[in-house]
Amino acid sequence: MAPDLPEKLLGIDIDPVADQRDTDRTDRDEPEERRRVIRFDVGEHQLAVPVDDVASMTDAPTALTEVPRTPAAIEGVTDLRGEITAILELRTYFPSDRDAPGEQKLLILDCPDDEQPAAFRVDNVRSVDAIPERNVLQVSDLEGRSISADPLEHPLVTALLERTRRQRPTGDVVPSADVDRQRLEEPREVVEIVPLVDVDAALAAAGHRVAAR
Repeated sequence: MAPDLPEKLLGIDIDPVADQRDTDRTDRDEPEERRRVIRFDVGEHQLAVPVDDVASMTDAPTALTEVPRTPAAIEGVTDLRGEITAILELRTYFPSDRDAPGEQKLLILDCPDDEQPAAFRVDNVRSVDAIPERNVLQVSDLEGRSISADPLEHPLVTALLERTRRQRPTGDVVPSADVDRQRLEEPREVVEIVPLVDVDAALAAAGHRVAAR
């Protein structure tokens, strides 16, 4: 399993605002279990994977060695720290019309010793978050809510992560007679729903051998 301090490996920190807000909510009650995840972007899709499934992060190579007769999701292989690593392109399963940025990242997966190393190519890494278990949603949790269950129909998505963050309004702010400019410009809470990707399912779909964890 991956170490318990992913910030040191990944060079990114847990979202301090969201984490503190969740702490403030739960400190008044009994401590709540949390699920640590890494959030990232693939095109217009914001996705997440469990921290325990990722060993480290690095810049994506500019060139790969193609391997004939491999599934479409496997772009090729590259030498990462002395190990031949298979690079999986998640856009195969989460299509996007957006062009990939010039600089991308690799999430190097925490694979067992008897399995070939593998990595996900992603556009960028946002943060490492600690999500309260009550915000890890399944279909039954969405009844009566305005959250679509469609992402859960994706074969690689196992749950939806509900996050609340504060965001300042964008664009021109026009105060009315009853609302002053300062109030209009105050940060407001925005709810995000992030699909959680099953790493083993993604590897299996790409034809990459998955050993027992």
